Parts: sequence; structure tokens; C-alpha cells
Amino acid sequence: QASSRARERWHVALVAARLQRQPISSEWVPMSFSKQQWRKYWVTAFELIVLTFFVIVAITILASFVQLNLWVAFIWGQCLESEVRAEAAALGQDCRDPQFVHGMLGWLAEVSSDILLAIIFDVALGAVSKAVASGLTKLR
Repeated sequence: QASSRARERWHVALVAARLQRQPISSEWVPMSFSKQQWRKYWVTAFELIVLTFFVIVAITILASFVQLNLWVAFIWGQCLESEVRAEAAALGQDCRDPQFVHGMLGWLAEVSSDILLAIIFDVALGAVSKAVASGLTKLR
């Protein structure tokens, strides 16, 4: 009976080593249920912290670009000044972007900020999300 337990432990260690691609140790003993649960709780808490931080970074980047677009339109584009608004109203237009004052340069500033936002969200945050996902799956 002792040899069957040893054979069973060796089989469990072999399967675990193949799954994790680690060398087989004859001293391997599986974790107890309470240790597994404790580890699961800590891994879940860590995952929640990492994902919350990632979402906060993504929202901060998005809010920063909203602020940039507002600055480009209303401060640099002078759409808050009453003279510019009156001039736009006389022409039957609204001053909502920097194109009214700066023309092609205003359009270029507005479009370039949108392109930069797309690059950051698609490329940078995509790569970061893949790295975070692979790191978190290795914890499980």
C-alpha cells in the first residue's frame, strides 16, 4: 500500500511537471486545500489591483486627450473669446474648433491629436494589455 501511494504521488508529480514544464522532483507534495484557497484569494486580489490600475491609466490617458482637444479648440483656437464668436456668428458659423481662426494648421492640430490617441490606444495599450494578461495567467 505504501508503494501504491508513492507511485500515485510520482504520477501526480509527473502530470504536474508536464503541465508546468518543470523538472520532476521525487520530493514534490501537492499543496493542501487551505493553502490552495489562500493562494487563490491572494492571486485574485493581486489581479484586481493590477486590472484596476490598468483601467485607471487608460481612463487618465483618455481624459488627458479630452483636455488637449478642449485646449486646442477653446484656448489656442480662441473660441472662448467674444470677438471670435461674434465674427463666427456674423458668418453664420459656430466656433467649435481651431480651424476657424488658424485654418489648415488648426485642422492639422486637431487631427494629429486624434491620430496620436488612436496610436496610443491601439498600439501601446494593446501591447500593455497583452503583457498584463500573460503575466496574470502565469500566476494562476
